[in-house]
Amino acid sequence: MATEIAVGQNRTLITANGTTQIKSKPGKFAKLIIRGVGTAWVLAFYDDTGSGGEEVCEWLTADGKVALDLQIPMYYGIRLVASGTTAGAALIIWS
Repeated sequence: MATEIAVGQNRTLITANGTTQIKSKPGKFAKLIIRGVGTAWVLAFYDDTGSGGEEVCEWLTADGKVALDLQIPMYYGIRLVASGTTAGAALIIWS
């Protein structure tokens, strides 16, 4: 296994609804930064590489703009399902 040099050395910007496989192997979901909330936008994060898996974190438009330091170990991968009326803007920091 590789040694983690810096927590969250990768970044993914999400600005649309849909499913995004952020990482397909073990890693860490380090931070979630919401820059724009959208309308009825929901971000559901799964420790998985397929269509199932365990949901580990969910953010809703009503939660507002946030910068969350999560540091969640992900054993299978990081998959995001974004849904809602209008997408906002979210920055996912991971390693």
